[in-house]
Amino acid sequence: QKVVLENLPSGATLRDVVGAWLAPAIDPETTTPRIRQLWGLIQRGSIERAPGLLASVTTMDVNVVNPLFSWLIRLIPEVPPQVLRLRHDLVLGGIASIMTGQPSLEASGPPNAASHGDALIDWVVGGLTSPVTR
Repeated sequence: QKVVLENLPSGATLRDVVGAWLAPAIDPETTTPRIRQLWGLIQRGSIERAPGLLASVTTMDVNVVNPLFSWLIRLIPEVPPQVLRLRHDLVLGGIASIMTGQPSLEASGPPNAASHGDALIDWVVGGLTSPVTR
């Protein structure tokens, strides 16, 4: 993800950036049962504040979060960085829920981030750009 985010053209839109960020979750080639189990571990580890997961956060920050936040801060300057971080964490929780098959999406098919990629990108863009409440 770091390479993809760093190689986006300078005129990339927020939708382009979010698409690059979420690519591992919405690419049909990466939505295997093993990957869904990994998302489940990430979700549970985040909720339980698992030490092993927290130790790897620094690596994730360098490889994904830092390049992502460079884009987000540039594209959404009206949203403070600490609010962007919270929204980022909420997105990860939502994706983990979708990847583990927990939400109810029967109306649009079985839970699968790949088949709901455009809707997921729209939801994230909307959440990131929503007005900041006090």
